Amino acid sequence: MPYHFFRNISNGTSEPTFGSTSVPNDTSFGLVDKAEFLVFDQKRGLKILGSEPSYDYIFNVSKAVHEAPVYVPFQNKLYLSQLAPPPGYLPQLVIDLNHDPPTLSEYLSDPPVYAPNGGTFHNGLIYWGASGGNNSIDGMEQRVGLRTLDPATNKSTTILNNYFGYYFNTVDDLFVHPNGDVWFTDPGNKPTFLPPDHQSIFQGGAS
Repeated sequence: MPYHFFRNISNGTSEPTFGSTSVPNDTSFGLVDKAEFLVFDQKRGLKILGSEPSYDYIFNVSKAVHEAPVYVPFQNKLYLSQLAPPPGYLPQLVIDLNHDPPTLSEYLSDPPVYAPNGGTFHNGLIYWGASGGNNSIDGMEQRVGLRTLDPATNKSTTILNNYFGYYFNTVDDLFVHPNGDVWFTDPGNKPTFLPPDHQSIFQGGAS
């Protein structure tokens, strides 16, 4: 966007949208606020979508549903996260694309994963950045960290839950390198957990 642009931050009662961003030096940006579908790279986007893209409204979900979508090819299912509210809510969501129309249902892994906030698929497993921490949810302690989920068995495994004894803040986005190394971010919104110089990007050696 051309300078100067400005977007208000959330005040807790309203959520300014991308379309509400003020861009005085690009009057065409006002069209974004009225758009229902955006393509950020016209050349590559329309190559994928075709010359007449369209979308269908399928599910009505809460605002807590907006993170960690992971497509599992061998199941033809899309897994996605429900972030609290309410605090301590464990079920996540799965969209079954084998039905027409697709179906949406809640599910729990074994053991449950609290608030996945980033996810990807690698070597048959879902890798999640679990962002929720709680001393006791359904009798279990939950801590921020890296988890894997085997969609075939519904079994989840904790692969990393601390940095030399420190709790992580809120593991967010992640990427699994082809060699199995996991790169992930740990934004510092809870600076009492990690020292300021460790609130950044980490590499975990999981494969």
